[in-house]
Order: sequence, then C-alpha cells, then structure tokens
Amino acid sequence: MSVLSGHSEGVENVTYSPSGQQIASGSVDKTVRIWDVESGECSSVLNGHTDSIFTVAYSSDGHRLASCSDDGTLKIWDVVSAGCLMTLNDVEAPIRCLAWRTTDAGSYLATGNFRSTVRMWRMTEDDGKPSFSLQWSSPHSSLNAKDANLQSARGLNRMQIQLLKQRGIVGEPIPPLSIRAAGEKLISMAGIVNRLNKMPKRELSDDLAEKPSAGDAEPEVALKGDEVPIEE
Repeated sequence: MSVLSGHSEGVENVTYSPSGQQIASGSVDKTVRIWDVESGECSSVLNGHTDSIFTVAYSSDGHRLASCSDDGTLKIWDVVSAGCLMTLNDVEAPIRCLAWRTTDAGSYLATGNFRSTVRMWRMTEDDGKPSFSLQWSSPHSSLNAKDANLQSARGLNRMQIQLLKQRGIVGEPIPPLSIRAAGEKLISMAGIVNRLNKMPKRELSDDLAEKPSAGDAEPEVALKGDEVPIEE
C-alpha cells in the first residue's frame, strides 16, 4: 500500500485515469494533483481554483481533466502540460459533482450543483481550445433555447438577443431601433398626427342626418310565391 502525500488539507475526491496509470485528486487546499500509480509520485500540481475542489474527472482519452470548485467555476486542464485550457463561469451555482463521457456524437459533461440542477454540456475543441455549450438543464430554472427558431422575431432588446444566441437559438431576430432611429420615427409620427388635426371636419349631409336609424325602420314582409297582401 502506498500513501500519497502532498495535499495540505482534506481530499474531497479522487479518480483513476482511463489507462489506470494515473490518479487525480482534488482538495480543500484549492489544488488538483496528478499522481503516478506505479511510483506514487506527484507528477503535476494544478493551481488556479480559489476555493475547495469538489470533484475531478478525466476525459475518455485521458488527455483532459475537469475540476469543479466552490469558487463557482469548472476548469479544463491539459494533463500533459498541466495548463488550464479554459474556465467555465456560467454554472449558475458551484458544481458539486460531474461526469465526463465521449460518444460518436461528441464529448459531454454532466454536472450537478448546489441548486439541485443537473446540466448537460457539450464540449468542442478548436485548435486545442475547448468550449462548452449547454444542451439541457433540469429543472427549468434556467433558459435553454437550443434550436428554437426566432427568425424575424420582434420585441427583443439587444441583451435578450445576445442571451438567446448564447443559449442556442437559430435564425436572426429583428433588432430594436437605435435611439436615433426611434427618435426619427416618433418625430415622423408626430408630424402625421399634427397634419390630421389641422384637417377640416366634414359635416354630415342633410340626407344622412335625416335618414332613420336601423331601429326606426319598418320591418319588411317576405312574400312567398304568388302571395299578394290583402287590403281590408
């Protein structure tokens, strides 16, 4: 049995790499450590979190490591260089647990936080730089608009449009008018109203004024066939 010494405070979580040759540990001392299983030596110390680390998880190929902390962030690390590749801040509340899985459709991280919310994130990499997009969230305490079509939608301000685009909408909503454009439109409408107010009012014709109302009209009698009204 080997004792892996190095953390200065309690260890919250440990996990094996997919190859079984490494162990990653997260601690209250705000660090992640990677250990060699054979020698028991610490090969890397990952610094960057500012609070206790709850959970660590390897990617399926073992090249990446995810860690979540009470500082409200999720970080992705390069296992070889020990460098932080990205920090995910949009987590609603500190993540307590996570699981990483890679399928033919992509790489996915499932997270659970202190607000009882489970989220599924899809991770993609461009030139070695990972990025995340939210796939779904439960319960519906957060906005998830993936693939919602808002082409030519009106009534959204610019901040709402930006938020919806981050959440995966498709299509281009119609942006609101700028302050200048809105002012010009109001001036134009005011001019139209002013011109209408200056137009003379048309008086009703005598025929129209004397025409009996619908309530005063005598009802018409419908005749059938050759029936003729009889005069007494």
